[in-house]
Amino acid sequence: MEKIIKINIKSALGSFKKPQSNNNHSSFNIIPKSTLIGIIGAVVGLDRNYMREFNVYKFLSENIQYSIKLNKPFIKKYWSEYGYNLANKKQSGRSLYTPDKFERIVDIDYDVCIKFNDENKDINIILNNFISNLKNEVSIFPTYMGMANFVNDITFIGEFQSELKHGEFKSKYFVTDLDMSKDIDFTNIMSEDLPTKSLDYLVYDYKSYKNIYFNDKCEDLFAVGDYYLIDDECVEFI
Repeated sequence: MEKIIKINIKSALGSFKKPQSNNNHSSFNIIPKSTLIGIIGAVVGLDRNYMREFNVYKFLSENIQYSIKLNKPFIKKYWSEYGYNLANKKQSGRSLYTPDKFERIVDIDYDVCIKFNDENKDINIILNNFISNLKNEVSIFPTYMGMANFVNDITFIGEFQSELKHGEFKSKYFVTDLDMSKDIDFTNIMSEDLPTKSLDYLVYDYKSYKNIYFNDKCEDLFAVGDYYLIDDECVEFI
């Protein structure tokens, strides 16, 4: 049976580097599944080396789906920082730290829904431990928003079961197919291509990406497709 958990994540800053970016450090506009998987692993105590060695990133990316709702307007800022320059290390007389441009998501407040099949024994163990630790306000390792100095605060909201529905719906969560039969104001609608598999084992495969839409002012979107009714809200998962 499909089970859905809902959490809230807050952070002052987030940076979710796109794998195809080179020296500009561009960030996804929305937290990708790989970062969420890292958060789950940190809360239950699976370190990064273990997750890579035993393909936990791959396993979780193939067995969970998620959706995001912005509770605060979307803000992205750009600035320069001094970063470690590996190329300069190989050339004597050059500075090891040089200016670099970064994108940062500011003042993050997300409601996150995670869907999984609780009849899968292995995924059930991991996600039930995740739920238990969040309820007890315990995280074995620190959780971050893409970078180690961007800490976050996670709150457990609830567990839900819901049947799959199909049709027209209205949602504050991201959606994949806008209902073009409606009179839509595109002024505050943004789009993003998000990976549906973990980037820790999949560098860049456009076939795994899903285009989503979200409203940067936290307003409703009119959509059509598959969705679930969760806590009186329509939620689509990828």
